Amino acid sequence: MSNPITGMMNFFYQNSLITEANTLTASSGAAIANVIDFDRSTKWQSSGSNDLTTETLLATFTAAQSINSILLIGINWKEFTIQYESSPGIYSNLSNVWSLSSETSAAASINPTTNTLYARMFLFDSVSTTGIRIRPLKTIVSDQEKYLFELYIGYRIGTMSNDLACVPNSFKAIARNTNSAYIKKSNGGITKYEFSDKYSVKVNIKNMWESADIAIIDELFNVGEFAVYPCGGKNDYTVQKGWRIQDFYNVVLKSDQNSEFSIGRDPTLGMNYDFELLEQ
Repeated sequence: MSNPITGMMNFFYQNSLITEANTLTASSGAAIANVIDFDRSTKWQSSGSNDLTTETLLATFTAAQSINSILLIGINWKEFTIQYESSPGIYSNLSNVWSLSSETSAAASINPTTNTLYARMFLFDSVSTTGIRIRPLKTIVSDQEKYLFELYIGYRIGTMSNDLACVPNSFKAIARNTNSAYIKKSNGGITKYEFSDKYSVKVNIKNMWESADIAIIDELFNVGEFAVYPCGGKNDYTVQKGWRIQDFYNVVLKSDQNSEFSIGRDPTLGMNYDFELLEQ
């Protein structure tokens, strides 16, 4: 299999840590629940850790889950491992692992030792498991407390072959939707109240004829709630909010599914779609 990380948008089913009964624990620190709270500003952080301390984050499901994707959003880890529970109490390596767009072959495990990125996506052969064990050891800056803002464990819907951000398509994103209220003061000035920091986007697709891409769009409408990774896991954008490697969003789809041919009733000339995504 060639590298599936192309820079095109990835879509994922909802986080199994949210949709399924689970237990999430950490060997030290507090607020491990922050990694699945739909708040991108909160995090788990270790306590009393250094580069000689292996921390353990353990996700346990009450029923086996099929997974092929793990994302770590907001990390300061240089060296870490991720394994799945292959039998009760036994953890094994995931296989055929892809993580970076520059890779020319898949890895036999998830075991980075020189990571410098703030977020990482790992795609691998699907496994059915009741648990995932994550063990960070060293940090990018030596001996810091280890932290993690968001953790995704689940199944990938697919990667688009069309670029939704390029013509004839349109991907109009609001990277920071504050839902602000503006109150006029007695002196004639204005006070601004910001109620959120959420992501939203209006998607307009033209002339889509590729069957695989149409199947992804159909599935987005089927499930209604999912996760979108605009950068596709490729670290091309470092300052453009909404496109950075850490910009991963849990969203709901707001729209009915239209079924409009681009020209006449010719399927080879594609279909048009319009919908809106709102961050959860």
